[in-house]
Amino acid sequence: MKKNILWVLGILFLWGTASAQVPPSASFALSVVNISQDNKNAVIQGAQPGDVLRYELMLTSQREDVIDFSTSVDVTNILKAAEIIDTGLGEINRNVLTYPAINQKAPCTYAFTFFARIRPNCGDMKNISVTWEGKTIQAPLHCGLVPTGPDTWGTLFFGFFAAVAIFISWAFSKKNEA
Repeated sequence: MKKNILWVLGILFLWGTASAQVPPSASFALSVVNISQDNKNAVIQGAQPGDVLRYELMLTSQREDVIDFSTSVDVTNILKAAEIIDTGLGEINRNVLTYPAINQKAPCTYAFTFFARIRPNCGDMKNISVTWEGKTIQAPLHCGLVPTGPDTWGTLFFGFFAAVAIFISWAFSKKNEA
C-alpha cells in the first residue's frame, strides 16, 4: 500500500511540475514603442532623455493551455539609463522584474507590459535592451539631445500661450492709445 501511495505522489509531483511550464507550442514576441514620440517603434525611432518607452512581452499559445506560467525579465540594462515608472503587475527585486503566474485557456495571447522613462543624464549609453524568453529587443539612445516628454511639452505650450497673451495685450494697448 505504501508503495502505491509513493507512486501516486511521485506522479502527482511530476505532473505538477510539468504543468507549471509554458507549452512547447507557445511563442514569444517583444516590442517597444516610444509613447513620447507618438507611439513610434522605439527600435527605429530610438529614445532621448525624458522619453517614456512601453515594453510589451507577448505570449501566444494556439493549441495548449498556459498553466501557472510565471516569467521574469532582467532589467539591469534598462536601469542603467532609465527608471521603470510602471511595472504592470510585476515586481522588481534585484534588477529582475517578475510577473505573477497566469492561467489561460488556448488559444490565448497574453501581454506583460512595463514602462520606462529615459533619465536626463543617461550618460554615454548607445542603446537600451532587454531579453525575454530568448528574444532580445534593442532601442537606440540619443542621450546628447535635449530632453523631451510631458514636462518639456508642457513648458513649451505654456510659453507659447504666454507669448500669445502678451501679444494680444500689447495689440489692445496700442489700439486704446490711438
